[in-house]
Formats: sequence, structure tokens, C-alpha cells
Amino acid sequence: MKQEELIINLIFDAGKGTSPVQSREAVSGQAIGDLPIPERAGFAFDGWYLGEERVSAETLLSAEEDVRLEARWSKKQGTKRTSVLKKQRIAIVCLAVLIVLLAVATVIVNDILSVTAIEDVYYTEDGTRHAKTYYIKKVGDVWGMYDDDDKMPVNTDGYHIAISGNQYSIDQETGKCKLYAMVDSYDADIGELLGFDARVMMYPQITQSDIYSIVVKNQSETFEVVRHANGIAYLKGREGRINILDANAFANLATACGYTLTIEKLNLKSVDAPKNEDGSINYASYGLSDADNPIVFTITKRAFDEEGNSCAATGEGSSYTVRVGNVTLTGAGYYAKLEGRDSVYIMSPTVAPTLVKSIEAMVTPTVIHPMTATTYLMVKDFLLEKGNVSLGNAYSFLKGGDFTAAHQEAIVDFSYWDLFDREHSFYATHPYTTNSDIKSGYFLDSDSIFSVLASLHQMSDISCVKLGVTEEAIKEYLFNGGERGDVHHISFRYNLLERNEILTKQNYESTEEFHERILEEAKTILRQYTESDLEKLTFELARDTLESMGYYLENGVFYDKASHLYDVYTFLAGVLMDLGYSVEKINESAMLETGDLEAKVEALAKRVDATQTGYHYDRESGDVYIVNEILISERIDGKYYVASSHYDMIVEVDQRHFAFLEWNEKKWYSDRFNTVEIAYMTDLEIVAGNKNYKFRLDNSESNSTIENGQASDKLKVYANTGSGEKLLDYIINRPYTTDTGMQKTETIPALENFRNYYKILQYMSLEGYMDEKELEKLAAADFTGDGVADGYTPADCRALPDEACDLIIYFRAVDLRGNSMAKICRFYTYSGHSYLTIETVSAYDQNGAATTDWRALTEEGRAYGMFFVDASNLQSFVTDTERVINGSVNDIIVSPDMAPKS
Repeated sequence: MKQEELIINLIFDAGKGTSPVQSREAVSGQAIGDLPIPERAGFAFDGWYLGEERVSAETLLSAEEDVRLEARWSKKQGTKRTSVLKKQRIAIVCLAVLIVLLAVATVIVNDILSVTAIEDVYYTEDGTRHAKTYYIKKVGDVWGMYDDDDKMPVNTDGYHIAISGNQYSIDQETGKCKLYAMVDSYDADIGELLGFDARVMMYPQITQSDIYSIVVKNQSETFEVVRHANGIAYLKGREGRINILDANAFANLATACGYTLTIEKLNLKSVDAPKNEDGSINYASYGLSDADNPIVFTITKRAFDEEGNSCAATGEGSSYTVRVGNVTLTGAGYYAKLEGRDSVYIMSPTVAPTLVKSIEAMVTPTVIHPMTATTYLMVKDFLLEKGNVSLGNAYSFLKGGDFTAAHQEAIVDFSYWDLFDREHSFYATHPYTTNSDIKSGYFLDSDSIFSVLASLHQMSDISCVKLGVTEEAIKEYLFNGGERGDVHHISFRYNLLERNEILTKQNYESTEEFHERILEEAKTILRQYTESDLEKLTFELARDTLESMGYYLENGVFYDKASHLYDVYTFLAGVLMDLGYSVEKINESAMLETGDLEAKVEALAKRVDATQTGYHYDRESGDVYIVNEILISERIDGKYYVASSHYDMIVEVDQRHFAFLEWNEKKWYSDRFNTVEIAYMTDLEIVAGNKNYKFRLDNSESNSTIENGQASDKLKVYANTGSGEKLLDYIINRPYTTDTGMQKTETIPALENFRNYYKILQYMSLEGYMDEKELEKLAAADFTGDGVADGYTPADCRALPDEACDLIIYFRAVDLRGNSMAKICRFYTYSGHSYLTIETVSAYDQNGAATTDWRALTEEGRAYGMFFVDASNLQSFVTDTERVINGSVNDIIVSPDMAPKS
């Protein structure tokens, strides 16, 4: 059998040089193949190295993962640095080397200060020459570049940045300073500058922290990223949502646009430069003309006011626009042009791939709000349903509509119960309770639910395939090109207050007080603008106002000093848009119609369910919940696509996260269909054919408190077989032989005998799931015993009449919290198995009083469940019932833990 080839990536790290090829694929176990030849001014290339081993084209590649090859260099000997800058351009002139040797060592403890002066010469666009002196100082063990006593900033690559934007490298061993990269400009004496021994930047580096915005126009779309003063970058037009911009994607974009280290600047005065008939440069030959539809990006640097506060960037020199054209013939990079300058540069080949990415590649694919590892299990109102939905209904739902009207089948519906709330109740061992009549009477399987919520908590979304859900996108990704699709709908609430330990529940006196505060703050923000503000009205200004009111921002959500959580930022976005105002500009005359404005703002402020933002405010608890609501396609081409109404995107996800969509019913429900403690039982009735057995349990004399639980030490059990009720009050003396052959007698009272009998009922479990084929067999079964199939349809089998039952068990219970439960279990025996339906019914009459006729109060829509049990156990259970009533010494029921001890 041919072994499958292992493809890995070779990454070529040229250090401070440049390589024509950044990376390529190679096959493990084969020769590396051709290697690129990098270049570095003033240095000779010594070869590519993997660790300490030099590699060649013939070197066999034995790695099983990506390999980084590093270029090694040696300084060229006997070469003289060439530059046409001479006195017109940057010259590093060593004016003086002053070493002050301190005679007394105690003057400066542990420090010897060394100083070298350099002159940074540069030209502005108007041709004016500037020169500034900096000092290279060694303070302690670190060399740095200083403007008098102020240390100049250092970028993430370790280069020191002058005010001009020129960058210098400093050898930390010798203190030698060297120009690394210079900002290009026009020299009035010699025109365009070429051929200097340093890298060229189109404009001074703009670091990520100094970016105000980046606008990218590529062949498919135009998008803008705006970075607010709080450090968070947003996609323009989506500021009102929890931020989904991918931090790594923004960092790559910021580097590509803000750090324009070019590989080469072309000499457009050369006779070989392409010209038009009129003698002008033919930029189309570089793919830089309008007709070529080049990539265009504009980066704007943040400005600051007189007080040092960040504000929108305005003014000359703060914004740069670059065109990126064709790839060079050698593939070493891309041609680029800075708007306003008649120059052509070659940019790194890594830049263009960053700029051609779609807006979907700029976001973190997200459909479920992040959940913490400690609280992800504590969800409310988890609903999973499935339906065949029309395209219009799906789109309407994702834009705030209702899915319920379209669904065909509700699969499961549950909420988490806190242990304190369920202690000493039927559900003490069941952290999740059903919210509806779905499978009424069955207990949910906690382990299965844990695995579902864990998969949602640990989701690793593959990619965002569409940002901004449209009908076309739904049709393509959810409906596989059709007008209808089988989709699953999932929604649940997650308590945001519980996810942050430093936050406590809000302490407002009332819900109305909270709404009033939000209302007043909204009015304040909307009224703060004057006519001069209209052109710069952005969400940043709203954010600054909120911060001045005492709010602080965390992950796109505002918290106030009272520790109440509310996405006020999103709320304000909704206010502005719902009032009909532009996000960036407001018509002040309309705003001044305060009567209409205040009425609309008040209505918005008092929303308890902000469906468009995904938030839910619980009036009773004061908690704020994030609402996760998604639609999931059936598997299309082996893939799952998830559309999120909250994040307004469609994401491809790993199938393993939604494996539960393929579960049958049994996976959702506990095998034990009766886990009620005996201390809570009040009535138990067994009907088998013409036999009817009733038990009444009286536990009123046992020690029972809400703090200590409920005992059953003084439980009394009354049996009734039709001839009257009697107390089970007998003693069974059962002889037995020990392992050593000794004869002994064990005494078992009636109450203990009944306990063991009740355990049998608790141990009865679901054996399996009955599919549609087995349901058809059940429909053709003979329940009346006359040898003729009864002719039920599969639908009839889900609500078979009582006379078709082989066994019916009724029971009623009341727990210490006052919860009452009445349950009916019906068993329809066929083919060695028993089809089981269970339903919980009311134990009270229409006036709310307890009734002895509760068994007759079967509600419509009987819960069925596609489950079966072992039929042989049912007959044994009927026999055990008779034995526990008779109390015969020969008919004793003994559970495994009641086996006699030797």
C-alpha cells in the first residue's frame, strides 16, 4: 500500500534581509529542493540553517510539522557604503564620542553612562531640510536613543524611532547605532531618492495603538475598521454589537498598512520606465491605474486634543492612501503607489494576501456567546426544535422574528435549577427540569445535557462564511440552494452576572429606577451635540460620555459603579437607529422635537427583551441574560452551517459540536423513569388486566424538616385489593444457611419488605429506543388477545387506549417544598418488549383541591416517548406486588443489599 505523503510548510526567515520566497510546501522524507537566495545590503549570504545544521537542496526533510529555516549572514569585507544622499539626506555623523569616567564610584551606583551623538537629517514634502540631534546612551545595561532626557519609543521589532519616523538599530553590546529604515520623501536638490543603504518606508510607522481607522477596498468589497480610544477595534457599522473583530486579523492588517517597509523603490526616471505617449508614467503597467481596479487602503492616524485626549483624526499628514497593484515578474512583491507621490515601490509579498481577505476573514466566527468553564452548565430556557422552514420565515426569524410558528417538532426544553432551589424536592438529583409538556413525566439525563453544553462552551468555529445574514446567504448555506430547509433551532439564556466574580447583582430599588436611569442617560447623550458636532458624531463620543458618567467597558459591555450590567452602547445604537437617525450623523432639528423624541426613547428604555441585541432583563431577579439563538442546517456536503441572530453571521462549525442533533430520544432522558424518594410517595396503584392493587403511604409521623430532609422511619403503608384497606403490619421470619453451613433466621418487618419492593420500581429502566419500523410492528400487534391485529396506525400507538395496556402504574407524591406530582406509566407489551408511555397529570380538580379522581385527569397530548422496557420484568413486578401484600414467608422480596450476612 502506498504511504500517504506528508505535506509540511517551509518558512524562510531572512532576519534583517529579504527573501523572494517567504514560504512554500515540501514533502517529508524527500529532498528539500530549490532554496531561494535572500539579500541584505552590506552582508553576504552564508546559507540556510535548520538549528545549527546548514541545509541544501539535497538535504532530506525528516520533519513532521512546519519547519523554519533561518538565513545566516556575514559582513562584507572591503566594501564601502554607497549612498547618493550625501549631505542632502539622512547622515549619521558621529559628532563626538564623550565618555565621562566618574572618579568617585558612589556618585552613580552601579551605572556607567556612555553617550554618542547622532544627527537625524530629513526633508519634509515641501523640500525643507531638517536636522535633529539624538544621544545614544547606555543607562545601566541598556542602550537607548534619547532626545535630551526623554527616551525615544521602540517598536515591537526593537527599532528606535525618531520624530521624523526614521528607525535606528542599536547594538546592545557595542552601542553602535545604525539607520535601519527611513521615511521616504522628495529631496529638492536631486528629486526622487534611490539606492540608500537602508529600508524605505512610504510614511512613518503607525503602530496599532495609534491607528484611528483603516479602510480597505479590494476586488470584492470595501470595509472599514475603526479603533476606539479604549483600545478595541470595531467594524464600521457594527459598533452597536458585542465586538467580533478578530484581534489577530486586525493586528495583521495594522502591520500591513501601518508599517510599509518596502523592498525597493523604482527609478521612474530610467529610460526603461514605462511611459505614456505624453511622457507621463504608465501606471497601468504596474496594475496601479483606476482601470486596473487595484487594492486601495487608507490608514488614518489618531489625533489628540490640547489636553492629550484621543479624538478623531483630522488634518494634513495624518492619513495615507496606498494603491497595491500587480505582483512583480519575479514574484518578490507587489507594486504599490502612495497617493500624492509619483513613486512606485515594491511591497512585501505578505501584504497583499492580508488586504485581499474578505470582511468575513476579519471577524472571529462566533454563534454562541462565550461561556465560562465554571458556569456554562447554568443555562435557562434551553430549547431545541426542528422544522421545515421557508426561506422567508428563516430570514424573518434571524432579523428578530419568531421561529415557533414554523417548527414541527420540539425535541427538548429545559432549565438549570440551582441546588438550593431543588434540594428536598423530587428533583434533588436532577439539575435540569423541563419547561414544557415535552415528554412530560420523563426525567432528563444530566450527563447528556452536560455533554451538550460542554460542546457549546468549547466550540471551535471553523470560519465565518457570511457576515450580515441575507436571504441569499440562508438559501446557499442553510437550505442548500432551495427555498425551504430542514433546520434546527436552538435558543437559551446565559446569566452574564454569574460569569464575572467581581460583579454582584444590581442594587437598584426597583426595575423602574433602573429604567429611569438608563432613560436619563440616553437623553443626556442625545442632547449633548451642537451643530459643530454633527460632522463628527460617532459612537466614540457616546462612549466617552458614558465613561464620564462612571461606566467602564469590558468585552464590549458596559458596567456601572453599582455593578449592574447593561450594554448601554448597544442600547444607544438602537435608540439612534430606531429614531431614524444615521449612526454617524444626526439631524439636530429633528432631535429638538423633544416630545416625540422622549416618547420614543422612553419606549426603548423600558424594553425588557432587546431581541435585536440579544439581551434579556429579568424583572424578578434583576439579572441580565445574553440570549443565544441560532439556526443550524441539516448536514450539507458533510458540513454544518450555523446562522446566529445575535451575531448576525453564518458560520461553518465542526460537526462534533452538534453531534447531539443526531441523537434519538433516549439520549436526552434518564434510564430511570421513577427516582422519587419513598418518603414523598402518597399513593401507588398497579393495574394489570382485571387485577387492581392500591397502596396509600402515610409518612406524617416521620421526622421531616426542610433543613434536614425527610425521613421515612415511621412510614405507614396501607394496601387495598378491593376488599378494603389494611395496614401492612407483619413480621417475616426467614430461615437461611450461612456460607459455613450454620442455620439462622432473619426477621424482616413489612415496612422493610415494602421498601425493597419500591426499589424494584425505582430500578426499572428504559432498555432502548424504538424506531419507526418497530412502531409499525407495534401498530400491527394484538393487544386484545383475540389473535387478530388491532390495526392501530403508528400515530395511534403514541396514545394507545388504556384497555390496550398490559400494565398501568399510577403514583402521586408530595415533596417537602410542597410540589405535587401525579404520574401515569402505561406499558403496551409486544414481541418480548413493552412500549412505554409516561405522562404527568394534575392531582387537583379545577378548584385547586386535591382529588381522589386524579387518575382520570389525563390531559390531551399524552406524552409517549419512543422507549421500551423488558416485558419479563413487568410480570415479575405484578407477582412481587401480590407477595408484598400477602407477606408470605415463602414469597419474600429481598433486594441485593438485603441479603443476609453470615
